[in-house]
Amino acid sequence: MQLPNGVTQSHAVYQDRFHKLQEHLRQLTLLFRKLRLLYEKCAETTAELGETPSELIPYLGEEAPGVQVDPCGFTAQWERQEVFKKVKQKNQEMKLLMDQMRNLLWDVNAMLTLRK
Repeated sequence: MQLPNGVTQSHAVYQDRFHKLQEHLRQLTLLFRKLRLLYEKCAETTAELGETPSELIPYLGEEAPGVQVDPCGFTAQWERQEVFKKVKQKNQEMKLLMDQMRNLLWDVNAMLTLRK
C-alpha cells in the first residue's frame, strides 16, 4: 500500500508500529487504573472531612487558590503590561496606516477608472 506522500510502507514496518501502539495503549490503561485507585483512595480518606470527591478535581468550578508572588513576579508583570501597551499602540498605528493605504488605493483605482 502506498501512502499519500508517495512512500511505500512495508508490512513489517506496519506490524512494528501497530505493536508499539498496542503497547502504549496497554500502558495507558494501566496508568489510568492506577490513577483511578489513587482517586478512590483519596476520596475514601477525605470522606471523613466532609468534602465531596468532586471537590478533589482541580480547577472545577472556582479559580485556583492564590499563589504566593515574589518580587520578581511584580517586575515581570509590570514588564508584561508595558509590552502589552506598546503592542497595542503599534497595532493602532498599523491599523491607521492600513486605512490610509486602503483609501489611497481606492483613490488611485477611481482615477484609473475615470481615465479609461
